[in-house]
Amino acid sequence: MKRLITFGCSFTDYSWPTWADIIALDREVEYENWAIGGGGNQQIARRALYRFTRGIDPSDCVMIQWTSITREDRFRVNRWIAEGSVAVSPTYKGDFALKHWDWNNDVINTAHSRITTEMLLKPWLKYQMAMTWGDGDHLMADNPSITEYWTNQLPQVDVLPSNAQPFNGATTDGHPDPKWWLNWVETKIYPQFGWTLKQSTKDNVMEVQDYLQALVNKRRSQSEIQHYGNIFCNKRGWRFNKVKPGSDALAPGRGSDILM
Repeated sequence: MKRLITFGCSFTDYSWPTWADIIALDREVEYENWAIGGGGNQQIARRALYRFTRGIDPSDCVMIQWTSITREDRFRVNRWIAEGSVAVSPTYKGDFALKHWDWNNDVINTAHSRITTEMLLKPWLKYQMAMTWGDGDHLMADNPSITEYWTNQLPQVDVLPSNAQPFNGATTDGHPDPKWWLNWVETKIYPQFGWTLKQSTKDNVMEVQDYLQALVNKRRSQSEIQHYGNIFCNKRGWRFNKVKPGSDALAPGRGSDILM
């Protein structure tokens, strides 16, 4: 692997190192992180398609973190509207959700995104995981037909557990902390490749973990922990390498850029 290309939501790009950042640091490779916090599975699939149209080398390694299914993905004014579940989104909750939202539509959209992306990127797609429990997705348990389809018909991937909460639940933040992601990389992802984490990587991740834990112990707010955590990581040289759409995304002759 010479280059790591990742896709996902805020579980892949966040204020502190995620699984993607840890792997990029540990493997010492070129790194592109195409994740968008709050985005859904259609956004993930379309950005993956866009990246495919730009050319992928045989030595590239693509990894995808699929997110929860109750997210409405729309591209407007040169950006994705990425606001999480329709149940909490300022844009889509209320009248929009009542008139247009439906479980079956969400399942169809996610199934299409996951199946077609796997078919398209199969030679390069080396790892996938899915967050199926967030944003109210636990309600799938109330519909056996949806649960059966999700479990038996979609491509099988690692499933992020519902206890993936940071700092032992001491904050209102719902994103796994660096220590949790370190364990996930070491015990779930790396064994599938026969890789071993470097001690220097573990030390770097735990340095961030200890800094964030100190903020939690001081009862800092969620926004403060995110803000100061991001500053700390930047000072320590973490390469988040987030890929953003260019301002000319919809310019004439660049129609495919809307996929970003």
